[in-house]
Amino acid sequence: MRNVLITVFIALIFSYIEYRVSEILIKDAEYDYKNINTANECKCGKNTEVIKGLDRKGKIKDKKLLICIFIITATSFFIIINSGIEKYKIVSAVFLLPFLMIASVVDIKTKYIYDMICISGIVVQMVIAIALYGFYGLEIFIYGVSVCFLCSFIIAYITRAMGYGDVFMYAMCGSAISCTEPFNIIPSSFIIACIYCITVYLVGINKKRIAFAPFITLAGFANIIGFDIIKIYMEVIRNII
Repeated sequence: MRNVLITVFIALIFSYIEYRVSEILIKDAEYDYKNINTANECKCGKNTEVIKGLDRKGKIKDKKLLICIFIITATSFFIIINSGIEKYKIVSAVFLLPFLMIASVVDIKTKYIYDMICISGIVVQMVIAIALYGFYGLEIFIYGVSVCFLCSFIIAYITRAMGYGDVFMYAMCGSAISCTEPFNIIPSSFIIACIYCITVYLVGINKKRIAFAPFITLAGFANIIGFDIIKIYMEVIRNII
């Protein structure tokens, strides 16, 4: 019972921080959108939709968002703690989650991923890796970041199908020492996004653009707790065929 209360308390603190930081970044994106003449010059990309995430006081309009963030954060913490991974890797995963949450919320609201959030998350993971595992941790950190960054950068550069903010998101996921298979994060995120798009299409909802950060977050989280999305996907396809 004590551990549950501690987990809920920590999740509550993290959730509030995630909520407030997201609010600041959404406000910044809205300010940029209003003060730049053309959408192509706006750092929100070619987003022709007006950002309507804040009220006149600069607060997030959707107050239910805080509750959603808390539920997701608390649930994620419980899953991580009970997933059977090493205690040191739990520390890495717990401190990675807030950065993933903030990037996802802001991307959903603005269709933009702030590089500074991802870079900050990468730096935090580097410090944790060195503090817990020394040079061995640094090797794991460099390997994970390099694999995710280079692979996603090549895809982004060739296809132009995703932004470079997504590249930094992948790098942040790979930077965690709790990340077991960095090569799996990219294809896993595409599988999740594909399932989402098919579902949305079948329901009849037409979306011109989707925020990709949540799918990267889900893929990274699944990788951390040892949930192999690619293996499950291949088994499903094999059974269908």
